[in-house]
Amino acid sequence: MNQSPILYRSRISPIIWGIVWLIILPILFVTVRGEFSDPDLLNIGILFIIWIPILAFILYIMFGIHYVIDKNYLIIKIGKFTESKILIKDIWSINRSYNLTASPANSLKRLQINYTNGEVLISPKKERDFIKHLKSLNSTIKFSN
Repeated sequence: MNQSPILYRSRISPIIWGIVWLIILPILFVTVRGEFSDPDLLNIGILFIIWIPILAFILYIMFGIHYVIDKNYLIIKIGKFTESKILIKDIWSINRSYNLTASPANSLKRLQINYTNGEVLISPKKERDFIKHLKSLNSTIKFSN
């Protein structure tokens, strides 16, 4: 039986979303404020050339984190830039975590995946389905809430 890869999107927490925008918006406001009080088309154009890619990149990262279960691997992707593969048979436990460490997770409600070579924090949107899927491929995985 050839099973096709299954994609799980990252949950996006309003708190994380808010923190990102609380950092970006003041910087955007400070850089743009002066240009609109005394508009100069060239400077406004330059600001758009700078800020549009920055905002697009932030949105791409926020909505581009996902997890793929493909045959024997859990693949963690951040857009097209980063991909980590974890052998599912090497996963020994999954624990609930609210750890704020930087990770490929857009939510504070996270799962800590412990495996032979380390650990990673993720936040799949369909968490129960995700855990059930992993456990169907490796029945030795322990889950603690």
